[in-house]
Amino acid sequence: MFDTIATILEAVLVAITAILAFLGIATTQQTFVYIQDITPAPQVEESGEKPQEIEESPEEVPIQPLPENTTRAEKEEALVGKDFLETLQESSTAVIPLPIPKKITLSGVHVNQTTREAVVNIFCLPAHGGFFNPISASGVIIDERGVILTNAHVAQYFLLETYQDTPFINCVIRTGSPARVAYTAEPLFISSSWIDENIESIIKPETTSTGENDFAFLYITGTTNPNTERPESFPSLDIFPLSKTIRRGDPVLVAGYPAGFLGGITISRDLWVSSSITLIKEIFTFSEEKYGPLDLVSVGGIITAQEGSSGGAVVDMYDNNLLGIITLRTEGDTTSTRDLRALTLQHINRSLLEESGESVEKLLSGNLVEKKEGFASTSAPALKAKLVEVLEN
Repeated sequence: MFDTIATILEAVLVAITAILAFLGIATTQQTFVYIQDITPAPQVEESGEKPQEIEESPEEVPIQPLPENTTRAEKEEALVGKDFLETLQESSTAVIPLPIPKKITLSGVHVNQTTREAVVNIFCLPAHGGFFNPISASGVIIDERGVILTNAHVAQYFLLETYQDTPFINCVIRTGSPARVAYTAEPLFISSSWIDENIESIIKPETTSTGENDFAFLYITGTTNPNTERPESFPSLDIFPLSKTIRRGDPVLVAGYPAGFLGGITISRDLWVSSSITLIKEIFTFSEEKYGPLDLVSVGGIITAQEGSSGGAVVDMYDNNLLGIITLRTEGDTTSTRDLRALTLQHINRSLLEESGESVEKLLSGNLVEKKEGFASTSAPALKAKLVEVLEN
């Protein structure tokens, strides 16, 4: 009987240890011994004398035979006692469920397809050549009404559509593989904090940056084909729940229009969207606090770790939600030796609240055309003036 009880308790101990290990709680292995099996040893005096040996003098107790019609339960009660059996019964029915790891329920093909449909190429050409080279980057549609989330270091070129009342830079939205010109767009919001901190980037694209506040929203205003009407809805991705936790090792799909190893003609005529599945390697914060907010994630060295991917999508494979946008990479001669990093939606939402008083959800609500026009008449002129000042100096 005691062997059976020991087996049960050992099984419970193993289960509890497994749960604690799963939760990351360190444990020390212990051996439980029934109190009935041991006899307290005499205390060792400070002189260091050894404990006295205990002389065994067991008193023989005659075993009374049980009636033949005694049930199994009555036999167990007679052997170990009713109270002990009730305690054992209560503990054995308290089953402790083991946590089940979250599984990917969505098809990788589905996540890849919906992400590729929502990712766009942002292509800018100087109107007269000379000062700027062609600019190719990425973005992702986050609202079916035509809102694109991308980087501030990409969207800043939309502010320079004209310079000294003449066309200066022409930026369009391209879609598909290979990328083809499809839509026109205007800024809905560009982070002024990023512009202020990185003003020299307009003339020095290779300027290093932390990626903090490097976000912007564009609004698709129409089509580049005068014979085609603007769609009423666009393929889009839902944003990552802001209350959800990001963990190392979570699988993500990264997509964009990488062009770092391509020539100008290939970029303009034969640029394809690329995507790959990877894991979140590291999580970073811009805060000085030890446990600051989740601002930046590392996704390692993959095909999109090159120029042109800025503003591309990093999508949660569990729920097909946009977790963040590609922002920067570390140095390296090949994509495999680089580390691609993405700005999280949590960071974008906090920064947007600090700058405008609106969350991402609030920005995407209401009349988007009016909000786009409001930004064009209030914030855009001041930001453009700062960029022009750098160009002229």
